[in-house]
Amino acid sequence: MIDAARLQGMNPVEESFLEYHLRNPHVYAVLVDLARRTAGRGHSKVGIDMLHAVARWNSMVGVTVGDEFLLNNNHRPYYARLIMLGEEGLFGLFDVREIRVPSVLEDMYLRRLREQEA
Repeated sequence: MIDAARLQGMNPVEESFLEYHLRNPHVYAVLVDLARRTAGRGHSKVGIDMLHAVARWNSMVGVTVGDEFLLNNNHRPYYARLIMLGEEGLFGLFDVREIRVPSVLEDMYLRRLREQEA
């Protein structure tokens, strides 16, 4: 989805997110599962903050199999965009604010949003 040439436009937080995401794909899988379950219950909007907190809580009480999640709150906006861009049927599930620093995922999200509106 993101080619090497585009990686040059990433801000430091986005770079940190991508490094974390590549080392911890299970976190993405858990967030996608929570998003799909929420959408499947008829909710057209959900907050990434809530899903992030639920994933963290599930990990703490042993609901999630595997290691405890060490979730960085700064990664939430990037997870929201990555999920909406990468998962069929989830685009628009999260209301997001503009990322005000150069961001590859923000650019991709805005491009897709414009396509949806056209």
